[in-house]
Amino acid sequence: TGISGPPTSGLATTNFANELLFGWSLSNLGTQADTGAGFTQLESPGNEATEFKIVSSVDSYEAKFTSTGGDWAAQLATFRAP
Repeated sequence: TGISGPPTSGLATTNFANELLFGWSLSNLGTQADTGAGFTQLESPGNEATEFKIVSSVDSYEAKFTSTGGDWAAQLATFRAP
């Protein structure tokens, strides 16, 4: 969470190759997904944004977003393929 600067999830480290990353952000003044880091935007209704990325190597990743300002929260979840 934060009150200044662009929303970011912070780093999450994958444990396996071929994991799905799912990012989410919420801002009280509006949020838009920043898809420049290889993420695909799913939707951006109102002041929320969701995005995803499939990665093929173990590494540390973060979901970044842009916002018009205000308080924000951002999260990143990783999911392993069965």
